[in-house]
Amino acid sequence: MLDRIESRLQAALESRLPWIKNRHSTNSLAQQLVDALYEKAKTSPDGQAVAPDDFIIYMHPERAAAWNRQTDLLDDLLAAIQNAADEEKYKFLQPPTLRVLSDSSLKTDAYKISADYKPSPLEQTASMPVEQPAGDSGPLPKNAFLIVDGNRVFPLRQPVINIGRRADNHLTIDDPRVSRSHAQIRVTNGSYILFDLNSTGGTYVNNERITRYSLQPGDVISLAGVTLVYGEDAPTGPQKAEGSTSPLFT
Repeated sequence: MLDRIESRLQAALESRLPWIKNRHSTNSLAQQLVDALYEKAKTSPDGQAVAPDDFIIYMHPERAAAWNRQTDLLDDLLAAIQNAADEEKYKFLQPPTLRVLSDSSLKTDAYKISADYKPSPLEQTASMPVEQPAGDSGPLPKNAFLIVDGNRVFPLRQPVINIGRRADNHLTIDDPRVSRSHAQIRVTNGSYILFDLNSTGGTYVNNERITRYSLQPGDVISLAGVTLVYGEDAPTGPQKAEGSTSPLFT
């Protein structure tokens, strides 16, 4: 069964990724995807084979950047994984997702795969930070702000700031890599704490993936590749106030 899945994935890779000239690369990627699926697969109480639904391909940063620019490519590969698993009677508990993340320790043509199960909607809700009343959070850090993508300044003037692609966030980032509710910044004991809200692409600070992090001036935040820089000094140069009509903040 697994050999058939690997053959299907390899064929899909070779047809969808003609720019990969090294056949060994397609063989390695297909094999690692199948190995990851098999390692995490389990059997439900009713005897159904269950497959992991959260796949991550780690690549050299240059290769990862090239892949993430081609969203159609990732959609095609995810469809190949899902079709191959479905045909071999593997069940997904949730719709599967596929992400490509960078790993500078890997060689240019190397891949590393991980597969796991996404939290259930109930588990996701339970793990999200609970907003605290402003009176319990301590004073706001003085003149705190975020620099968004290197060219926009977003002042932090509230005890809770929600960040994501959805329009009702305090900071809305219109980028398909960003989840609808991606991250939250909240004041605790007078400091801003950054939380990841079970985002698809992950939240990173200084190249390390985090779930909770106490922000310090100069920290570089990445929301699935969208860069924010945290600061607490009075920013210089032109600023964009909250409520700006910039596409990033509308």
